[in-house]
Amino acid sequence: MTISGVSAFKAESTETNKANNGVVTGTKTANGTKIVDGKTTDKNMFVRLLSAQLKNQDPSNPADSTQYVAQMAQFSALEQMTNLNTTMTFSSANNLVGKTVVTKYTDEKGNYITGTVAGTTQKDGNVYLLLDSADGKFTMSDILSVEQKQELSSAGEYVGKNVTVNRVDENKNYLKGKITSVINGLDGYLYGKLQYVKDGQTLSATIALKEIITVDE
Repeated sequence: MTISGVSAFKAESTETNKANNGVVTGTKTANGTKIVDGKTTDKNMFVRLLSAQLKNQDPSNPADSTQYVAQMAQFSALEQMTNLNTTMTFSSANNLVGKTVVTKYTDEKGNYITGTVAGTTQKDGNVYLLLDSADGKFTMSDILSVEQKQELSSAGEYVGKNVTVNRVDENKNYLKGKITSVINGLDGYLYGKLQYVKDGQTLSATIALKEIITVDE
């Protein structure tokens, strides 16, 4: 399935850029210094930078070691907070496994991509959801809503209400109509009979209540 708004990663060719002091290529500066890709600073890199600073400091004017200790403590605290945030996000993502979610992306027909969360994964500190109905990975911020199975008694509140459904016609307009009745499906989900008007004719359709986007009072 093609996901609108989700771009595949593409390898970019190395380009030559001009600087004021000469020509800088994608791999070396004009002086021949190797250029490496920027990476997220981690604790090990921080320690290496500190070691280099201490090694090259002026012996006659050494830096205050308490400053390094304070910087190290601040970095450790930040790293712990980052790890805690990732752990909490991963825990929240795992709680969605087996549940149906609606993403902010649409398919080629303009319908919001929905699916059951089949699993989760982590990469480079980011947490992703894997859906059974779509290719690709989704972050927690990509999720618009989580669908919960409803009881038939509570679903009765939809009867007589005008709703907008996550279905579009040939003009990319969402289906709108009134729910006239609800039933409990064999699959455990609830369905409703939707009455709507098209080209001057009153028609009806069976929809899953989880397809409802908005309810008009």
